[in-house]
Amino acid sequence: VVDPREETTQLDLQGSEWFTSVDQMTGKIKDLEAVVVASSTKTHYELTESLLRLKIPLLVEKPLARNFQEAQRLAGIAKD
Repeated sequence: VVDPREETTQLDLQGSEWFTSVDQMTGKIKDLEAVVVASSTKTHYELTESLLRLKIPLLVEKPLARNFQEAQRLAGIAKD
């Protein structure tokens, strides 16, 4: 689980690890099989771009991005 909010540290994650950033998670876990991006829409582009550039398989909740241009850029990154 990646969540920068301090109150999240108090949750029982039932054995899951907690990170404050995607960079922290990807720095520690080298063999990620996949990631689910389930966050506020305004964060989808940045998070998805970072994960795509690392070649990590992912599922992004809808909407993929805030607008068509962002979605096109993500599609281009995914094709590379």
